[in-house]
Amino acid sequence: MLAENIPMELGDCVSLTTLDLGNNQLNGSIPDKLVELSELRCLVLSHNYLSGSIPSKESLYFRQLTVPDLSFVQHLGVFDLSHNRLSGTIPYELGSCVVVVDLLLSNNMLSGSIPRSLSRNSLIWTWASDPVEDTLQAIGTFNASQLLEQKSVTVDASDYLWYMTKVFINETSTWSNATLQVNTSGHVLHAYVNGQYIGPQWGTYDNLRFTYEKIVSLKQGTNIISLLSGTVGHAHYGASFDMKETGIVGGPVKLIATSSGNTMDLSKSSWSYKVGLNGEARRFYDSKIKNGVQWNINNVVIGKPLTWYKTTFKTPEGKDSVVVDFIGLTKGHAWVNGQSIRRYWPTMVADKNGCDIKCDYRGNYGADKCLSGCGEPSQRFYHVPRSFLNNDTKSNTLVLFEEMGGTLLMCLFKQLQLILYVQEQIMEKP
Repeated sequence: MLAENIPMELGDCVSLTTLDLGNNQLNGSIPDKLVELSELRCLVLSHNYLSGSIPSKESLYFRQLTVPDLSFVQHLGVFDLSHNRLSGTIPYELGSCVVVVDLLLSNNMLSGSIPRSLSRNSLIWTWASDPVEDTLQAIGTFNASQLLEQKSVTVDASDYLWYMTKVFINETSTWSNATLQVNTSGHVLHAYVNGQYIGPQWGTYDNLRFTYEKIVSLKQGTNIISLLSGTVGHAHYGASFDMKETGIVGGPVKLIATSSGNTMDLSKSSWSYKVGLNGEARRFYDSKIKNGVQWNINNVVIGKPLTWYKTTFKTPEGKDSVVVDFIGLTKGHAWVNGQSIRRYWPTMVADKNGCDIKCDYRGNYGADKCLSGCGEPSQRFYHVPRSFLNNDTKSNTLVLFEEMGGTLLMCLFKQLQLILYVQEQIMEKP
């Protein structure tokens, strides 16, 4: 496993077409010369500790790429810098790509908006934040002096449940900085303190329970803690899914003072509850009804949690099935013309260990034999039924709800517009 800086000398390999240094422990910045290699077709630097900004000087960025047989398009034109510590903005020069099929920058610390250069020949997106003003003020629909089980409260009306409480602080010298500790049965938890987003956390496939711990700042007087718990169905539950506890049932939820170690248990405090998101209740995903949403046209935001995105596309010609590639998004839900095409979570990837180059099924059966897809999401392609689409190539509406904040929304769906994969053609290839 490599644990040094990326060698500058690699920028002198003028005939280099593929460079995969992913899943190492590389640090430092990305050399400018590396992205100027005119023959480079595939650059993978994901899952490292690279920092600094994406090289922004005007460079070739895969200008030599051509469009080959589209059934193999997923293997070409990869520019993957995901899962690092890169900061700054997305360079405008990325728009000079002729074809970049997979442009992945998720799970970094990038800021700003998506450059307009990336939206050329692309879908035009609008966006809206999910209204959270009420829940950030701890305004719910009912109260209880205990932490309730999530599914018993939501009764399948939503994947989401808000847990909200108020904490009065007298001694800021003790409590100005504290750790918010939440024991939850899963599956995902977001936290806000005094209207400030603290961040998400989630369990693993094998252990959905986890302890959420984040440093928070408290003020003198009343402080509001708003916790959004989300559930995710898993195939291995089968018929017993309803028997598994979810949400922050029982807790405990605690504040632990950083300076003194003093603990404040909030589990028996008065908690306010609200089922679902306001965007769900107002049906942001359905353009056929008047839901009062004000879609923002300019400066499409990236990395912002609880955000809705909307665009339009024409119905592809023909009668073959259509699939969409959601790689590059984080976690959320997608609708076409108001019809759900499924929840997605492509950033939840399988363990990168365990897959063997050679496959041998001989001998006793074992679930760990001939594993494939290590380090990859369980699903990246999603079917869009033709029955959901309007006839005669009329405009269709695609709406996404990004729970954790997408990074490369436009570049991803430029791929959708250019390709709109024909599923049967892909499957017929050997």
